[in-house]
Amino acid sequence: MSRDSDRDPIPGVRRAIDVPASKRGVRRHVQDELRFHLEGRIEELVAGGMSRAEAEVEARKRFGDVQAIGSELESIDLATHRRRSFGELLVGLWRDARYAVRGLVRQPGFAVAVVLTLALSIGANTAIFSAVDAVLLRPLPTPWLDRLVVIRHDLASLNLRDADLSAPETMDLIARSDVFETGTGYRPADYNLAGAGEPRRVTGTMTIGDFFGTFGMRPHIGRLYGPADSEPGRGFIAVLSHGLWQEMFGGDPSAIGRTLELNDRAYEIIGVAPPGVRHPRGTQLWMPLVLTPQVLEQRGTLNMLAVMRLRDGITEPALGHALDSEYAVWTNRTQAPFGTQAANRIFHVPFIEYTAGELRPILIVLMAAVMFVLLIACANVASLQLVRSSGRAREVAVRVALGAGRWPIVRQRLVESLVLAFAGGAAGLALAAVAIRLMRGFEVGRLQALQQVRLDFPVLLFTLGAVVAAGVLFGLAPALRAARVDPQEALKESPRGASVGAGRQRFLQGAVVVQLALALVLLLGAGVAIQGLGQLLATDPGFRPEQAMTMQISARADRYATPALRDAFRRTLFESLRDALGIEAAGVAYGLPFTDQSNSSPFEIIGAEPLPGGERRHANMWFFGGDYFRAMGIPVLAGRVPDERDAANTDRVLVIDEQLAREYFPGQDPVGRRINQGPDGTIIGVVASVKHGDLAAPPKAAIYHWFPQNTWVGGWMSVVVRGPGSPAMLANTARGVIREIDPQLPIYDVQSMAARIEQSVGARRFTMQLLGAFAVLALLLAGLGIYGVISYATGQRAQEFGIRLALGAEPGAIVRMVLRGGVLLAVLGLAGGAVVFIGVERMLGSLLHGLGPRDPTAVVGSALILATIALAACWIPARRAARVDPTVTLRAQ
Repeated sequence: MSRDSDRDPIPGVRRAIDVPASKRGVRRHVQDELRFHLEGRIEELVAGGMSRAEAEVEARKRFGDVQAIGSELESIDLATHRRRSFGELLVGLWRDARYAVRGLVRQPGFAVAVVLTLALSIGANTAIFSAVDAVLLRPLPTPWLDRLVVIRHDLASLNLRDADLSAPETMDLIARSDVFETGTGYRPADYNLAGAGEPRRVTGTMTIGDFFGTFGMRPHIGRLYGPADSEPGRGFIAVLSHGLWQEMFGGDPSAIGRTLELNDRAYEIIGVAPPGVRHPRGTQLWMPLVLTPQVLEQRGTLNMLAVMRLRDGITEPALGHALDSEYAVWTNRTQAPFGTQAANRIFHVPFIEYTAGELRPILIVLMAAVMFVLLIACANVASLQLVRSSGRAREVAVRVALGAGRWPIVRQRLVESLVLAFAGGAAGLALAAVAIRLMRGFEVGRLQALQQVRLDFPVLLFTLGAVVAAGVLFGLAPALRAARVDPQEALKESPRGASVGAGRQRFLQGAVVVQLALALVLLLGAGVAIQGLGQLLATDPGFRPEQAMTMQISARADRYATPALRDAFRRTLFESLRDALGIEAAGVAYGLPFTDQSNSSPFEIIGAEPLPGGERRHANMWFFGGDYFRAMGIPVLAGRVPDERDAANTDRVLVIDEQLAREYFPGQDPVGRRINQGPDGTIIGVVASVKHGDLAAPPKAAIYHWFPQNTWVGGWMSVVVRGPGSPAMLANTARGVIREIDPQLPIYDVQSMAARIEQSVGARRFTMQLLGAFAVLALLLAGLGIYGVISYATGQRAQEFGIRLALGAEPGAIVRMVLRGGVLLAVLGLAGGAVVFIGVERMLGSLLHGLGPRDPTAVVGSALILATIALAACWIPARRAARVDPTVTLRAQ
């Protein structure tokens, strides 16, 4: 047996159980061991008759590459150390977790308070982040969302700052292969669906270019069409949404190849889109727009949303330069409809930002609000942890005196905090699931993107991060302070006399100030949002929405193919509605307020000088019939409105609104003047300006065209009726009249005008309600926080108060003494909150209408509410301190 075997009979065991902790120690350990074995071999060779020098050479030769062997052994030892350290860490964490659970079970009140506080804050964060994820981060399952841009028109000469593109302009951009990989354009196109029971209306989207390829969509079954299907001469085809396929065919794959009758035309079903894909939102089917020569000549028809996918490496300046050069080509065309004004241009918007729309600033504000709530909760829990740790100072002192290190104490306290955080996170996920269900069912008007909100893996990952961050945030400071306890001082104090030091008192007071400051920010935000919504709802829309019911109808092309047939249908409809019981006035319109319907066009004033700089006059273009203005409750300010005298064969008459008269006929009487928005017409009346899309938006000039003199307008229209009955009764009466005239007409989108206005403010109401809920939660947490700190500080001074009362102090003086400290904290918190709110007021301003964030009423009211809550939280422990029995207190001390 060799000598090294005698010295180390189990080589490797010593290395496995005695590996140094540091990398330098491992290297030194390996070098010593190699030297030991090498020396043993040299001694054996010397004993065999070799000289020392020969033995060293021979030993090294037999031993091999010492450096390589040393490196390999270092790697093995380091791996062994890591495994052992990781295993020890897991064992220690598991031991700390069990100890933490046992300690929390012994104090259920504390555990429940912390878990509930964290559940509310983490649940709110999870719910709002799920909305942020669905709307701002992943609105579509597309791998290159960051490379999708929306191209928009900025036509300053027409006062159109954010307009669609035309189909030929979109095709020009798609052809720019030096900038874009691919692109598409699309617009909504609703259809009458016949042959499937009662007539119904389905929402479609007509596309050009590579729509499905641009968004990276793949078919669920069948195929998806491409750019070639927009060429003239192709058959009429459609791709169904997964929902419509399930609804109509029950998920039967044999639906591929069958036909649908849409607007009296047969469309072949060629494919079904993947589940959950309904872009644009609400789309039930897609079909290609045929690019006939007539379509490619319509450069003035701006009805295409152009979405392009950028090539890799295209920078913002390069894209801007390409768009400018392309627009220069357009304006040099002889058929350019908007002139060559330098102020006009096209620009790009990130696709995610465009699709988020009005939800983007809302979600940003709400995400900031729930982060504030989480910070308040962490400050509250940290205060509770610190107060609780003061009662455990003797426990820590004993552990330190017995040799426990600082790190195990810190680790144990952090593990306890993480146990609380994970319990709060689990409860928060349950609350978030409920909140998401409520959010998806919440009536938020046009905020349909919230229907996509769900708890999925990225949201759960965010929640996990929030849980860990919260646990470290509220647990680190108490853990570090617990590890710095002085054993001698802590063991000297009696359990009743244990107290927090000055440093901990400052930490507790600082936590209260932070909670009050953040609560004031949320309260101010909610107060301003409430006042802003109130002012918005008080805005005059220009008509009387009460007692006005609306609905949409679409006359079938086969039955109303000619202008004469459509005009006859409208006359019959007016007369029947007018004579119906319970209806005072009825009318129809192409372009109803507070819907997605919009149309605008340049116009000229006959005999007026052209505008300077090549600009053109521009106004909304609406068509109406029957007693529309009376049915809508729109006041007539001058002249008259059209009636039976204004037939198709008489001079064309027009009605303008007050805004157009103010802008283009200042100080003049526009009645009798002639304008041209298509054919020439004579202004016979002026009506009040009407808000058409947003109560917060300024009115835009409008021209109303009389239906009987514009019989070319299609059969789609909005019906509006007014009467003293309930909205449901009015809707049933109007629906019955329409069914008697034509049972095959689809009737859809039945709503009162009051409901349409309510939908238009859905985003602001949604923001107000959530901000209000978060503000109430923040007030509750801040009130509990200041109550806990003042109550604990009062309890620590019980001996002092007992002595004061024993020496003749009045109870009122004790109350004032306690209140003074609480009021000081409240003042500091309110001042800090006001400063923070000034920094975020601009962000809130994007959501509010007509109210500056520094409105004195909102600021003073919010401060008074928070101050009252803080004072009430201080009053309870102050009264308790004033009722201290000196004899009992001094005997206990």
